[in-house]
Amino acid sequence: MRTNRLPPLPSLRAFEAVGRLQSFRAASEELCVSQSAVSYHVKSLEDHLGVRLFVRQPQVISFTQEGSSYYSSVRQAFQVLRDGASSLHPSSSADLKVSVLPSFAANWLAPRLPQFRASHPHIHLTLEPTLGLADLSRGDADAAIRYGRGDWPDVHCRRLLPERICPVASRALTALAEPVRTPQDLLRHTLLQVSRPYEWEMWAARVGLNLDGARMLQLADYNIVVQAASDGLGVAMGRQLLLGSRLQSGALLQLFDTWFAPEGLGYWICMPSRNASKAAGAFAEWLQMQAALA
Repeated sequence: MRTNRLPPLPSLRAFEAVGRLQSFRAASEELCVSQSAVSYHVKSLEDHLGVRLFVRQPQVISFTQEGSSYYSSVRQAFQVLRDGASSLHPSSSADLKVSVLPSFAANWLAPRLPQFRASHPHIHLTLEPTLGLADLSRGDADAAIRYGRGDWPDVHCRRLLPERICPVASRALTALAEPVRTPQDLLRHTLLQVSRPYEWEMWAARVGLNLDGARMLQLADYNIVVQAASDGLGVAMGRQLLLGSRLQSGALLQLFDTWFAPEGLGYWICMPSRNASKAAGAFAEWLQMQAALA
């Protein structure tokens, strides 16, 4: 094992591409070389380091423990090189991929993006709407906008906006013979929720409502929850920041007078705990300015 010398750069490039894309084929297409060449370079790197970096199975690969640890270091090193090159030409373009919930992207972020493009024309922004948590340490995205209480491990988070919640429903549902006048009345209706019901749990705890007998309908995305509530299928837990137009138009009605702001709940900008890109930092600063104006 000869780890005192730097590994060959082609081997590192192949390893970084395979690790980021989780595919030898995709890495070969990105690097414009054959798949066998990528495999050769990765095998050479494994021989140089004296450890296996990937577990290879039919049509799927995964990191070994050593491979995952080494990939984190290699990715950071490549990012340092990219940032160094960008610093020589501040006006040169930079790519930025941001993972974001579809509901936040559609209802809050998208209308503001023209301002970001105008103020940062050299940053090529790609939004990746997803319900999953992007692994920032492995390069799934350069930054992420997440909803919750900011308790995610291995990332640096800053809260952009607090969220306030209150049950909402369509006018048609509220006009039924069983109107909602008290929290207890909600149990006569279907309660719409996303995959994690903590919003309903926090609101119910505040008003003293026992949800044990509630009829719950779980939906994958908050946009679907909002549409289902607008169609009269049940009562949704409204997020005030995302429902402005529907509340103003009367498509949804706030069922109780007071919006509740649970401690820590909101939208957060998250970046890798180490070596975040300059483009990600610029986007985070712009987001915070927009949040201050909201």
